[in-house]
Amino acid sequence: DASAKTVLIEVRNNSGVTIPKGAAVYVTGSSGTRVTVALADASLEATAAGTLGLAQAEIANNSDGIVMAVGKLTGLNTSALTEGGLIWLSETAGQLTSTRPTQPAHGVVLGYCVKQGSGTSGIVYVKVDNGLELDELHDVLITSPATGQALVYSSDGLWRNTTVAAGLVAYVHTQATPATTWTINHNLGRYPSVELFN
Repeated sequence: DASAKTVLIEVRNNSGVTIPKGAAVYVTGSSGTRVTVALADASLEATAAGTLGLAQAEIANNSDGIVMAVGKLTGLNTSALTEGGLIWLSETAGQLTSTRPTQPAHGVVLGYCVKQGSGTSGIVYVKVDNGLELDELHDVLITSPATGQALVYSSDGLWRNTTVAAGLVAYVHTQATPATTWTINHNLGRYPSVELFN
């Protein structure tokens, strides 16, 4: 049963531009009984976090259409993708790429390239995995983050952002002999020097 293997979502494009077939889209809100969508972009959290899937066919502006969240989408130009490899959301709006965007861009997996092909001979398997930001993990609670803070495990079972005491770690340096030995020197008195051997 093909329907058991495919997830299709009715959407409304009110983004101001036509959404091409195979373009990645994210949820921008809702209109009536449908979510509204626009071209997704890995550059920003706002345009990446709500990535929904790929347009099953072209969706004109101010029109309804279908987005595939899970399933095999055929009739695409996948010549720039790697056959059998992961597909990532690009930093170019709506586009797909085989190269994971570099942080701080967002790593959103869109699925896999089933068949590399030009024109309309390409096939992709759509399965969006948006991943998580550090502060979206269930055991991490970050409040008002500041430069130089560290995550510290608390007695309540949560990792919390904490300002590290000044001078806690004085310096880390590489020993000349052997080359694979490092010394960490603590200068608060209650911490001994520690040697780590690689």
